Amino acid sequence: MDQDKHPEEANLMRRWRRYLVVILFLSGLVAAPQARGQFLFFRNPMTGQKASDFQLRTTDGNVASFNEMREDRPAIIFFWATWCPHCREQLRVLDSQRLFLEEKDIRIILVDLGEDGRKVRSYLTRGNLSHEVLLDEDSQVSSDYKVMGVPTYFFVDREGIIQAVEHVLPENYAEFLCGADKKTC
Repeated sequence: MDQDKHPEEANLMRRWRRYLVVILFLSGLVAAPQARGQFLFFRNPMTGQKASDFQLRTTDGNVASFNEMREDRPAIIFFWATWCPHCREQLRVLDSQRLFLEEKDIRIILVDLGEDGRKVRSYLTRGNLSHEVLLDEDSQVSSDYKVMGVPTYFFVDREGIIQAVEHVLPENYAEFLCGADKKTC
């Protein structure tokens, strides 16, 4: 008689396992968009907010203010680090857009996270880059701007409002800074 019960119990366990797999799968489908939105592709809470001023030391040892560097012009704040391969790639992309940015009078503000000036100067020299870099050595500014990782671009319009936050330089970045017609820069 025990032998007869055993196949029934085994069938019951298999059915429960199937139900459990289906329930877990369906739960994953429901939860995945929320998790993706929260962690991978979330909207930075600074979008739509006024970009706060900050002062940081430059690689030359001077102190520079974001508002003074921006001078009421559109700006791209680029948070990066020398150790980050994606940052190095995006820095080259940004550098390739330099002429267009200068023509449109868009300021580029590079903010290095957590590194000392000597290391950043060495990197700039080796890469033959002439950008001025602000040093967020204690990462306080990146914390204030709610930077979750590098590279991160903040697109600040003429009025000082953060129009977008991206991790790569999008093809339509000028629209964030200059409007759809690209004439208001």
